[in-house]
Amino acid sequence: VQAFIAGHLFTPALRYKFMIETVPGRFDIMDLFLDYRFHQQARLRFGIAKVGFMRMRLNAWKNQQFVDFSDTLRYWGTERQLGFTLHNGLGRNPGHEYEVGVYAGQPTRPGISYGLARLSGEPRPHPMLVSGDVEPITEFHPEIVAHYAYNGNDIDVTVETDWARTGFRYSLGVGFSYDFRPSAYRDFAMRIAAEMMFKAYGWNLIGVFWTGFYDKRDDLGDPNITTDFNLGILGMELQTGYHYADWGEVALRYAFLRTSENFRDDTRARSTQLID
Repeated sequence: VQAFIAGHLFTPALRYKFMIETVPGRFDIMDLFLDYRFHQQARLRFGIAKVGFMRMRLNAWKNQQFVDFSDTLRYWGTERQLGFTLHNGLGRNPGHEYEVGVYAGQPTRPGISYGLARLSGEPRPHPMLVSGDVEPITEFHPEIVAHYAYNGNDIDVTVETDWARTGFRYSLGVGFSYDFRPSAYRDFAMRIAAEMMFKAYGWNLIGVFWTGFYDKRDDLGDPNITTDFNLGILGMELQTGYHYADWGEVALRYAFLRTSENFRDDTRARSTQLID
């Protein structure tokens, strides 16, 4: 169950949001931030919120075509973090869209965040877990995240379905992140992504292509891999659908994820060393 409260404080320019999620045996905080608009094209957000890396993760799950995100999306890296985000509306304005932020470097919710840790077996802290044993944010390693897109012909990028069913509309974007001191085998050192979204007369086509690099930063692993900056994961996601009536839509999704040979050799050697 997810519940939230949102509104403004003192002035419509200063908005807030507090959102929680509860499942049997667990209660944690999803969003907790303030957002101030000091110009039509400039707003500053501070607190715990989604980082501006890719549109597919910025959008809420309720605006997806499918009932849930794809499994490969759980390997993309940081989802929600504590930090500052400078933006111009998070895609709600036509034309140029941007988000750039500086964050703590540690995700607040590990479920859809620690892609490398899922593969390497590293622990995944859960600092915003209110119930049970709380693991506070203790490792501050600044991460810069940026996202730019051009949204043409008044396309609504905040939802995947083409509810308008009008003429051709499009969005093209890129995403980038860089962590200055990533945790070994747990955090991406750098991520690069490209995205597209097309809509026309009920049809939609969405594509995301991304890659993530990892930093060893310890003495374990494959001794033949000596560089600190290595290719870790390549991923792709394609999705299309047709909204033929107000009550019906058909959709198809294809997702692909591949780890690099160096990453597989490195983590296999590291696991063996840790066991021994």
